[in-house]
Amino acid sequence: DSDNIFQKLNKWGAVINATTSTNRTNFYATIPAKVFDVWAACEAKRMQYVPFDVEGKDRKEKHVVVDELRIGQGNPFQKLTSAVVGVAFDRSGYSHLTSGSIADVEQTTQERLRKFHEDYYGPNNCSLVVVGPLSVSKILKSVHNHFGQIKMRSFERIQRDELEQKGPRSVAVYTKMPYSMFQIAFRNMEGTHKDSIVLDLISE
Repeated sequence: DSDNIFQKLNKWGAVINATTSTNRTNFYATIPAKVFDVWAACEAKRMQYVPFDVEGKDRKEKHVVVDELRIGQGNPFQKLTSAVVGVAFDRSGYSHLTSGSIADVEQTTQERLRKFHEDYYGPNNCSLVVVGPLSVSKILKSVHNHFGQIKMRSFERIQRDELEQKGPRSVAVYTKMPYSMFQIAFRNMEGTHKDSIVLDLISE
């Protein structure tokens, strides 16, 4: 299974991790070029079959996430950010942090996660980026062999565009901690817009 393949990659000094943002989940690995095919086999299985069991062997992971959320509740910056995005966005998924809420995590079931995995984790809904001194032909052959037979995911996109905003919105968050912070948020254009990267740089 995929766990055994990851153990094989660990023997080669592989570094494997993941991050989540508002628009994507990012799986990344730093591996020796000669084990790329092993990595591809592993990731293809993780995409093709549900790789978790939150009501069984992975039950403890839910508690880990809940503990992390509890720690975040005491972070004044996170409290402010959560309040700001909740005011700036009223309809879309941007209105809450990607970490979610403790109540949502606690009631997450294996069936709900399985449905999400089967709806979205397909080769037609992802991008693969490979960096390093590798043979392009070998990479393409490996990707085709391992990912080519995985069925495409089809799902209905829900229209959740934001309503027109007529003026500024504001929110105040009070805390007993001795902090004073100010935060400004603004809506950007679509990521595919030619000026999107420019505005990202300006905002930074």
